[in-house]
Amino acid sequence: MPSTPIPLERHIAPRTLMLPTHVPTLIFGFIAAWALLLAAPLAAQERAQEAVPQSEDTRFAAFVEAFVEIEEIRDELQIDLARWHEADRRAEVRREADDRIARVLDAREIHRETFNEFTRMISTDADQRRAFEEAVARIRDTSS
Repeated sequence: MPSTPIPLERHIAPRTLMLPTHVPTLIFGFIAAWALLLAAPLAAQERAQEAVPQSEDTRFAAFVEAFVEIEEIRDELQIDLARWHEADRRAEVRREADDRIARVLDAREIHRETFNEFTRMISTDADQRRAFEEAVARIRDTSS
């Protein structure tokens, strides 16, 4: 007896994804929960930044104070480098000066990038340069 071919549609039933009605709600809830978990630390950081606003004047004053201290460290470094001729000792003196500079910046809560930005600003903006020179003069007058 010859076999008659069975249509392919009968063997392969169309497969549709039938999710129960609560599954999309669960998925949405899961996504929303993750979004809240990720957003909470960001919101806390923003509140912390708002709680301690640091005005541009305050940052500039901290920069000027740091600049004066760093200038003194660099002057001392030049004297020490002139005194030592051994490469090892000169490298050690440089490391010590770098550490002192890092401590000055940390004490003023200034990053090196911020310090460099202020340095560029006073070298390109005449008004800022004048304000900087006046602030440096005030600091030097009070310390002498």
